[in-house]
Amino acid sequence: MSRTQRLVHFDFWMNNFLILPLLIISLALSNLLPGLATFAIAFLITTVGGAIQRHHHQSMGVKYNQFFYPGDDEREQKIVYAILRSVTSWFIASCFILFLSLLFIPLFTLSAKTTIAFIGTGLTVIFLTANAIYYFLWFKYDPQ
Repeated sequence: MSRTQRLVHFDFWMNNFLILPLLIISLALSNLLPGLATFAIAFLITTVGGAIQRHHHQSMGVKYNQFFYPGDDEREQKIVYAILRSVTSWFIASCFILFLSLLFIPLFTLSAKTTIAFIGTGLTVIFLTANAIYYFLWFKYDPQ
Protein backbone atom coordinates (compact mmCIF):
# COMPACT_ATOMS: atom_id res chain seq x y z
CA MET A 1 0.00 0.00 0.00
CA SER A 2 1.47 3.35 -1.03
CA ARG A 3 1.82 6.35 1.24
CA THR A 4 -1.06 8.16 -0.46
CA GLN A 5 -3.33 5.13 -0.13
CA ARG A 6 -2.50 4.89 3.57
CA LEU A 7 -3.46 8.55 3.98
CA VAL A 8 -6.75 8.03 2.13
CA HIS A 9 -7.52 4.96 4.22
CA PHE A 10 -6.73 6.75 7.48
CA ASP A 11 -8.76 9.84 6.54
CA PHE A 12 -11.77 7.75 5.54
CA TRP A 13 -11.97 6.02 8.90
CA MET A 14 -11.05 9.14 10.86
CA ASN A 15 -13.82 11.12 9.17
CA ASN A 16 -16.29 8.35 9.94
CA PHE A 17 -15.25 8.26 13.60
CA LEU A 18 -15.65 12.04 13.82
CA ILE A 19 -19.02 12.37 12.09
CA LEU A 20 -20.86 9.46 13.71
CA PRO A 21 -20.25 10.61 17.33
CA LEU A 22 -21.22 14.15 16.37
CA LEU A 23 -24.47 12.85 14.88
CA ILE A 24 -25.23 10.79 17.99
CA ILE A 25 -24.50 13.73 20.27
CA SER A 26 -26.44 16.28 18.28
CA LEU A 27 -29.54 14.15 17.73
CA ALA A 28 -29.75 11.99 20.84
CA LEU A 29 -28.40 14.25 23.54
CA SER A 30 -29.75 17.58 22.30
CA ASN A 31 -33.03 16.98 24.14
CA LEU A 32 -31.30 15.86 27.34
CA LEU A 33 -28.42 18.33 27.69
CA PRO A 34 -28.42 22.09 27.45
CA GLY A 35 -27.31 23.50 24.11
CA LEU A 36 -23.96 24.72 25.36
CA ALA A 37 -23.01 21.31 26.81
CA THR A 38 -23.88 19.57 23.54
CA PHE A 39 -21.83 22.12 21.61
CA ALA A 40 -18.88 21.73 24.01
CA ILE A 41 -18.85 17.93 23.64
CA ALA A 42 -19.07 18.15 19.84
CA PHE A 43 -16.29 20.77 19.80
CA LEU A 44 -14.08 18.56 22.01
CA ILE A 45 -14.57 15.52 19.76
CA THR A 46 -13.79 17.57 16.65
CA THR A 47 -10.71 19.19 18.18
CA VAL A 48 -9.22 15.92 19.42
CA GLY A 49 -9.95 14.17 16.12
CA GLY A 50 -8.45 17.04 14.13
CA ALA A 51 -5.32 17.00 16.27
CA ILE A 52 -4.90 13.25 15.76
CA GLN A 53 -5.43 13.63 12.02
CA ARG A 54 -2.95 16.52 11.78
CA HIS A 55 -0.29 14.60 13.76
CA HIS A 56 -0.70 11.55 11.53
CA HIS A 57 -0.41 13.68 8.40
CA GLN A 58 2.74 15.34 9.69
CA SER A 59 4.25 11.95 10.50
CA MET A 60 3.47 10.87 6.91
CA GLY A 61 5.22 13.94 5.48
CA VAL A 62 2.24 16.09 4.50
CA LYS A 63 2.93 19.77 5.02
CA TYR A 64 0.31 22.00 6.64
CA ASN A 65 -0.29 24.22 3.61
CA GLN A 66 -0.81 21.45 1.02
CA PHE A 67 -4.38 21.19 -0.17
CA PHE A 68 -4.03 17.83 -1.88
CA TYR A 69 -1.93 14.93 -0.77
CA PRO A 70 1.50 15.13 -2.27
CA GLY A 71 1.23 12.74 -5.15
CA ASP A 72 4.27 10.66 -5.72
CA ASP A 73 3.79 11.03 -9.48
CA GLU A 74 1.52 12.67 -12.06
CA ARG A 75 -0.75 9.63 -12.18
CA GLU A 76 -1.75 10.09 -8.53
CA GLN A 77 -2.39 13.79 -9.09
CA LYS A 78 -4.70 13.01 -12.02
CA ILE A 79 -6.52 10.47 -9.85
CA VAL A 80 -6.95 13.06 -7.09
CA TYR A 81 -8.39 15.63 -9.51
CA ALA A 82 -10.83 13.12 -11.01
CA ILE A 83 -12.02 11.95 -7.60
CA LEU A 84 -12.37 15.47 -6.20
CA ARG A 85 -14.39 16.46 -9.27
CA SER A 86 -16.82 13.60 -8.55
CA VAL A 87 -17.04 14.37 -4.84
CA THR A 88 -17.54 18.09 -5.44
CA SER A 89 -20.36 17.46 -7.91
CA TRP A 90 -21.99 15.16 -5.32
CA PHE A 91 -21.71 17.85 -2.63
CA ILE A 92 -23.17 20.55 -4.83
CA ALA A 93 -26.08 18.44 -6.08
CA SER A 94 -27.01 17.01 -2.69
CA CYS A 95 -26.73 20.34 -0.85
CA PHE A 96 -28.95 21.91 -3.51
CA ILE A 97 -31.54 19.15 -2.96
CA LEU A 98 -31.32 19.67 0.81
CA PHE A 99 -31.77 23.41 0.32
CA LEU A 100 -34.86 22.81 -1.83
CA SER A 101 -36.27 20.43 0.77
CA LEU A 102 -36.07 23.22 3.36
CA LEU A 103 -38.98 24.86 1.57
CA PHE A 104 -41.21 21.86 2.33
CA ILE A 105 -40.28 21.28 6.00
CA PRO A 106 -43.02 23.62 7.32
CA LEU A 107 -45.63 21.45 5.59
CA PHE A 108 -44.74 18.49 7.81
CA THR A 109 -43.64 19.99 11.11
CA LEU A 110 -43.54 23.27 12.96
CA SER A 111 -41.10 22.14 15.63
CA ALA A 112 -37.68 23.79 15.52
CA LYS A 113 -35.97 20.72 17.02
CA THR A 114 -37.39 18.46 14.32
CA THR A 115 -36.24 20.88 11.65
CA ILE A 116 -32.73 21.04 13.09
CA ALA A 117 -32.63 17.24 13.39
CA PHE A 118 -33.69 16.90 9.76
CA ILE A 119 -31.01 19.32 8.56
CA GLY A 120 -28.33 17.69 10.74
CA THR A 121 -29.24 14.22 9.55
CA GLY A 122 -29.26 15.39 5.93
CA LEU A 123 -25.84 17.01 6.20
CA THR A 124 -24.44 13.94 7.93
CA VAL A 125 -25.74 11.60 5.23
CA ILE A 126 -24.33 13.91 2.56
CA PHE A 127 -20.90 13.99 4.23
CA LEU A 128 -20.71 10.25 4.90
CA THR A 129 -21.77 9.45 1.35
CA ALA A 130 -19.17 11.83 -0.08
CA ASN A 131 -16.55 10.25 2.18
CA ALA A 132 -17.50 6.79 0.91
CA ILE A 133 -17.47 7.98 -2.72
CA TYR A 134 -13.97 9.38 -2.21
CA TYR A 135 -12.70 6.18 -0.62
CA PHE A 136 -14.18 3.78 -3.16
CA LEU A 137 -13.25 5.86 -6.21
CA TRP A 138 -9.67 6.14 -5.00
CA PHE A 139 -9.29 2.38 -4.80
CA LYS A 140 -11.15 1.96 -8.08
CA TYR A 141 -8.73 4.23 -9.96
CA ASP A 142 -5.63 3.11 -8.07
CA PRO A 143 -5.88 -0.63 -7.29
CA GLN A 144 -2.43 -1.47 -5.99
